Amino acid sequence: GDVAARRMGERRLISGLRASGEEFPAEASISKIDVRGERIYTVVLRDISERQRAEQASQFLARAGEMLAGSLDASRTLENVAQLALPLLGDGCMIFLVEDGDVHRALTAHRSRTRTAEMFRLREIPFLMKPAHPVTPALSEGRSSLAAHLTDADLQALADDAEHLGIMRSLNPRSMLAVPLKTRGNVLGALCFFFDANRARAHDQHDLELAEELARRVSLALDNARL
Repeated sequence: GDVAARRMGERRLISGLRASGEEFPAEASISKIDVRGERIYTVVLRDISERQRAEQASQFLARAGEMLAGSLDASRTLENVAQLALPLLGDGCMIFLVEDGDVHRALTAHRSRTRTAEMFRLREIPFLMKPAHPVTPALSEGRSSLAAHLTDADLQALADDAEHLGIMRSLNPRSMLAVPLKTRGNVLGALCFFFDANRARAHDQHDLELAEELARRVSLALDNARL
């Protein structure tokens, strides 16, 4: 064409490819110049992964605020959390609640319908607060935790029993994070998310911080529902 240059961000978003094979969103500027009969193109790529994640997080929390404020029913609030958070924060979600001193999985969900039965079976298994489980420090200490690279040995350590281990192996989580639900000094429960092994990436600190922001909003909504 006749255009000699396109400025950064002037064209649509494109995808770049890292040496590892991972794709990333990018903007590009491009220019062309003819030198002694040879045409030379110069391209500058800008990785906008962080900017895109920040925009997604802002939009996500805005939607969370609207959705959680729309109901004072505790069960509906939990369903809204799972509907909103998947698949941004995980492929699977487990919400733990503390009621009358006991901990139980109040809700389980997966972004794939083929996993519905397995997630429902998880809900029926008593939670034993094993030290290796990321949810344990969230419930006992009100502290978030992140397991970025789960191995089969890790699954064996966190499984409550043989049935639980079988389900977790089938779900094949790559990473898992857990954040506490707490308000007025009390731990109400915990949110737990996992990415499965098919994901190109594992959870990182950005995901943990976003989950913590979501948990603050969920805690307030649950507290209001109970009041």
